[in-house]
Amino acid sequence: MGECMSDEELVLQEAAETAERSGDLETALDVWRTLSSIDANRPDYFCKLGHVAERLGRWADAEQAFLDAIKVASKLKAIPRTPESPELVDKTLSLAMGLLGSLFLARTDGDRSANAQRAKEWLEQAVAVAPSLTSLNFLAAAHHRLGEREAAKDAFRRAIELNESYAEARFSLGLPLADDGQNVEGERLH
Repeated sequence: MGECMSDEELVLQEAAETAERSGDLETALDVWRTLSSIDANRPDYFCKLGHVAERLGRWADAEQAFLDAIKVASKLKAIPRTPESPELVDKTLSLAMGLLGSLFLARTDGDRSANAQRAKEWLEQAVAVAPSLTSLNFLAAAHHRLGEREAAKDAFRRAIELNESYAEARFSLGLPLADDGQNVEGERLH
């Protein structure tokens, strides 16, 4: 994560990022896969690999890449004197869990409800490690998809607690509040 990259890694990372920007996702996928095999201790490489695989609709590849990122970040967390700051490792672990959770919300294969349940499980873990606006927003979406209206509202409220000006959560919370006749609380959000 904070290690010095070799010249080869720098060149490959630039090639992957350039391929992504130009829309050549197949090349980007291949290069991120190469990078993650060169340095299997970089959860960020696995996250980027998973992100590209998800954009290509390669659900199983994306899932495996995010699981690999979680595995690597968990190992870093377990090292008593890791060179990384504990906060950075926690945020990286939470990010990988959140990306895996959001993947299950995006998946079009399998049972939609089962995918939402798996999303919720991963997103709850992400929030427990290091809450973020994104993971809370996705957690609320998973709760909503599962018909868990109160839990969805609670997740949106937690996101607003992290950042009172987070417009997406304020808007998203306002809709179910209005539907439930909680207009006073809903109006305070806007």
